[in-house]
Amino acid sequence: AYVTAGARGSGLGTGLLLAAGELARAAGVRDLWILADADGRPRDLYARLGFQPAWTYWDCVRRPPAKSEAPRR
Repeated sequence: AYVTAGARGSGLGTGLLLAAGELARAAGVRDLWILADADGRPRDLYARLGFQPAWTYWDCVRRPPAKSEAPRR
């Protein structure tokens, strides 16, 4: 789930996270994990609600050189 740009700041995201936490606790789940991008917008919300980063995932791609940069054979 996510909150659209027009609804940000309305408390909807906080409500969603609190409801997810209550459902998890009722189901006996000990830890609640959130997968999120690192763009910064939701991180303040997560921190305010007590979430802490567990790890950072990096996706790296090596692109082939342009034809003008390719080694000659």
